[in-house]
Amino acid sequence: MRVYARSGEFLGRVIAVGETHFEIEKGYFVHHDWNVENEDVAEVTEGRIVLRRSKAELEELHPQSGTAVPPPSGDLSAEHTQ
Repeated sequence: MRVYARSGEFLGRVIAVGETHFEIEKGYFVHHDWNVENEDVAEVTEGRIVLRRSKAELEELHPQSGTAVPPPSGDLSAEHTQ
């Protein structure tokens, strides 16, 4: 499933889902991952998730790692979504 920031910018695709957050991956050569809390989701439509935060807000939370929440402690399942 494709994920977009509140500003409309494409962030990547959901690659794993946990109880409290999900992981977004973008890029093959310049790789960037985001771990986003489920409560940051503003809207889910067919094949598309829109977050309540802008990309700038996500980057501000964790500028080096690119994560919107601390790294998961093993609660992300092996479930993969496209």
